[in-house]
Order: sequence, then C-alpha cells, then structure tokens
Amino acid sequence: MEIICNFAAVIDNNNKNYIKTMIKNIVRTAIVLTLMLLTMTAWVQVVLSGYCGDPSVNGGQNVTYEVSDSQHHYNLIIRGSGPMRDYSSENDLPWKDYVTIYESPTTAIFIEGDITHVGAYTFWHCMTEDFKIPASVTSIGKLAFYDCHSVTLTIPAGVTEIPDAAFNYNVFLIQKEAYV
Repeated sequence: MEIICNFAAVIDNNNKNYIKTMIKNIVRTAIVLTLMLLTMTAWVQVVLSGYCGDPSVNGGQNVTYEVSDSQHHYNLIIRGSGPMRDYSSENDLPWKDYVTIYESPTTAIFIEGDITHVGAYTFWHCMTEDFKIPASVTSIGKLAFYDCHSVTLTIPAGVTEIPDAAFNYNVFLIQKEAYV
C-alpha cells in the first residue's frame, strides 16, 4: 500500500488526467469490441437440424446434423458416433437446399465425433475449401462425394471400404493418409 501511495504522490495533475483519459479509452474500446462480438455472433443462426444416423443404430439418433447460416454462408456440421444413414438419392438429403454448389458455393463442412461410415450421397454436389474425413471413419458410401468441389479432401488411413463411384466427377486433390 505504501508503494502505491508514494507512486501516486509523484504523479502530477497532468499525468493524472492523462491516465484517467487512457482508462476511459480502454473501457470504451472494450465496450465497442464486446458489442461487435455480440453482433457477429447474432448473425450465425441454425436454420436446419435433425438426425442422420443409420436407422438400425438407436433409431438413427446416434448422429445429428446442423445447418447454420452466417450471412448466407452455410455450414454443415455432422456430429455423433457410429454410422451415418445411407441416402437413396441426393433428393433425400435434408440439407440439399443449403450446401450444394447450386445453392451455396461457400459452404464449410465439419464431421465431429466418432463417425464410422459416411453415408451414400451425403455430400452430393457440396463445395468447401478443405475437408478432412475423421480418423474414426472406416467406410464411405456410394456417391458420397459425387461432384464435390474442394481444394483438398483428406481420407484417413483406416478407411477400407470405398465404392468405385464414391468420388465421381470431383474437382479436388484427394490425399490418402498412410498407415502409421
């Protein structure tokens, strides 16, 4: 306490006013940054969500999907554990109106958790910058990545089942991870 008092005694009135002004500016900047962060967060809105797991596992509720809108830049997040549903066509995809190259060319796609199977038709006509299939995936369904557009697609070493047509008409560099 004595050190603070002695320091305060040394500061003259000009320095005191300068310090007060600096503190006010720091507080104002913190308030503005907080408001900006809250405003940016408000722009992200979930527009669609549901289940996309294999119906034979927990009624399909083992895997969920969520489509969020950030100023018309849609994100698809798939999370859960176990296999995804195999869709019978692209028309069955619940997110088809949000994450195809025809609807939203700036899509981000994330697979989170312990997904073991990427379902048939799952990413039909999707477009994203980089896409990494999680290490938990061991199989990929037919036409799962049909006509996808991405910079790179990384396939984990543990994937052992890939049908011939899984990657038809793609525009990306496919990288296969090596077994460790």
